[in-house]
Amino acid sequence: MVNLYLFSLGKYFICIRRSFSFIEEDDRLKELFFHRLPKGTTIEVFFGEELSWPELSPIGIVATHFSVGGKEGALGIIGPTRIKFPSVIPVLRYFGKMIEEIARV
Repeated sequence: MVNLYLFSLGKYFICIRRSFSFIEEDDRLKELFFHRLPKGTTIEVFFGEELSWPELSPIGIVATHFSVGGKEGALGIIGPTRIKFPSVIPVLRYFGKMIEEIARV
């Protein structure tokens, strides 16, 4: 049982390392949020293997676009593919709308 736990823990740390590595790559983040994420959708869910980036296979991405003063922005959550989507999606939707509302004031 201990070996399975350590194996699971090791996969978790690999996912964390890959997530942080991805976050540090500005060009890839911009490509994901502004070129691969369809405009006009409220929430989009991606999995690493769908992006043709094999090193991101254990990673899930939930993202949304918003517009502030004529400029486009994106907000996303990057985590393991087993992320709690029923909890994450409403929070992301809320913050995306909140950013747009605050910018109107």
